[in-house]
Amino acid sequence: MRPVAVLFQVLAWSQSSVPPDRQEILDRIRGAALSYTEQLQDFTCTQTTVRTAAKASNPAKWKPVDTQETELSFVGHKEHYRLLKVNGSADHPENKLSKGYTRTSGEFGSLLRSVFRAESKTSFEWSGVEEGLCGFNYDIARANSTMAMTTGTKRVTLAFGGRVLADCGSGKVIRISAESRQDASGEGLSADVRYAPAKIGDREYLLPSQAENVSRHGGTITKAEIRFSRYRKYDAETSLKFDEDPR
Repeated sequence: MRPVAVLFQVLAWSQSSVPPDRQEILDRIRGAALSYTEQLQDFTCTQTTVRTAAKASNPAKWKPVDTQETELSFVGHKEHYRLLKVNGSADHPENKLSKGYTRTSGEFGSLLRSVFRAESKTSFEWSGVEEGLCGFNYDIARANSTMAMTTGTKRVTLAFGGRVLADCGSGKVIRISAESRQDASGEGLSADVRYAPAKIGDREYLLPSQAENVSRHGGTITKAEIRFSRYRKYDAETSLKFDEDPR
């Protein structure tokens, strides 16, 4: 089985039918989303990814794939990754990654940015208040989407939709989900990212705390459960080498 790369790249936003009294809320959410990464200082955190897999014919039976520990550094408003350990071993971790299962990227900030940029012509619909958070459902057509599954040299763009939950006053996103529309082959993706307060130095930011990605490809379902921890100031002395996302 060839490895599958899942990319949440830059997508976007467009005006849609939202009740006039909710449009101001949506505008605040959009503004907070588009300025999100610009307001962050350089930092480093630990990203732990646990991958499991199941056959599409028996989706209840999951088997372990691998556990990855990655140093995620946010420098110059860009994400950089350095694989530290696989299954607890730091000895040539790249060689210990299980091949043939979905690799994911973009959980940190790309999905959030992509939904609200103008090029995607995203359609929004007010979904109500849930636990004090304002919710909007959204939808992005395939023609405007850059969510994709790549297998070898084949890249398939997928239409998708999901939900955004944000603080009604500040517009800061607390949770964002995405799910592709499955094509005739049954292949598809879903993602769910949650944000929580975290301190970097003496300042507090709203940062990803956990995420879950699930993909279907070639009769296999791959699930990646991700945790972000140990947020700290970026130290150029100890983080000298950046790798591409190794997952």
